[in-house]
Amino acid sequence: MAPGMGSAQTTTLDSEQSAFLTLINNYRAQNGIGPLQVSIALQQSSQWMSGDMAAKNYFSHTDSLGRDPFTRMAAFGYSYNTTKGENIAAGYSDAQSTFSQWQNACDADASGACTYAHRKNMLNSSYKVMGIGRAYGASATYRWYWTTDFGGYVDQTLGSGATTPPPPPAATSISIWPSTSYPSMYLTAGGSLELGVKFRSDVAGKVTGIRFYKISANTGIHTGSLWTSDGRLLGTGTFTNETASGWQTLTFAAPVAISANTTYVASYHTNSGVAAVGFELQNSGKDNPPLHALQTGVDGYDGVYVFGAGGVFPCQGTSGYNFWVDIVFMQ
Repeated sequence: MAPGMGSAQTTTLDSEQSAFLTLINNYRAQNGIGPLQVSIALQQSSQWMSGDMAAKNYFSHTDSLGRDPFTRMAAFGYSYNTTKGENIAAGYSDAQSTFSQWQNACDADASGACTYAHRKNMLNSSYKVMGIGRAYGASATYRWYWTTDFGGYVDQTLGSGATTPPPPPAATSISIWPSTSYPSMYLTAGGSLELGVKFRSDVAGKVTGIRFYKISANTGIHTGSLWTSDGRLLGTGTFTNETASGWQTLTFAAPVAISANTTYVASYHTNSGVAAVGFELQNSGKDNPPLHALQTGVDGYDGVYVFGAGGVFPCQGTSGYNFWVDIVFMQ
């Protein structure tokens, strides 16, 4: 496979991932343990993790969004109350070397005794499904990164031969926050404001518009904008047909393409000096895969703001604020 396998999640297996599935199931059979199927949710979770390590150049079970493996699995739909586990490896492109690495790793405890934790994960009879992530980062320390996520509940799996399940309808759009979410606080700033949120997508796609939650005192004309993380304007427009309060949506004249695993800023402008606010991003991000509003500290402050006229990039921040700005996204 040519270097540059994307960091977006996938529900297909390449030749080395398929080879690894054969290796681990043969190994389990040799030890009297049943085979593993490939869970679609765990495949997405593990592939995203390998891609994230390769893109961000780190090696850890805690991902760049601050999530442990179990939180990440749940974010990708594997939230069942069952036994779960994860192995990660780096440095080898091929299945056999990675398999041998996990099979033979000592994994010493505090006393220096070998626990063989990676081997035990591969031979855990409670596990019934898994995902196999593999990604390449040309500038990353170890180049190749592998992740295997395991679970004990059989959810939706790939069919015979690891074929791809039917994709979701192409016209389906999603946002970070559900329409049933609403703020419990508001701020009075006493001046015109551009308010924004930093977000990422696990997959490339298109931002078709901007959303914000309007409280009744936030009157007047509002504009919405999409920016790169360094302040380059990608799209903008004016909200129309606003209601007195609730979620308002602006649709761009043309969708804006965005890249996977890249920070962008969505913002809106108000002259009222009054806006919805909360602290939802202080201790955790908001995940609706493939979209993620970032926890403050992952990539600077989130949310962000600036005082002044509209069309100015919101580059200031305060710890943990959520200004209830969102996007409309399509793959």
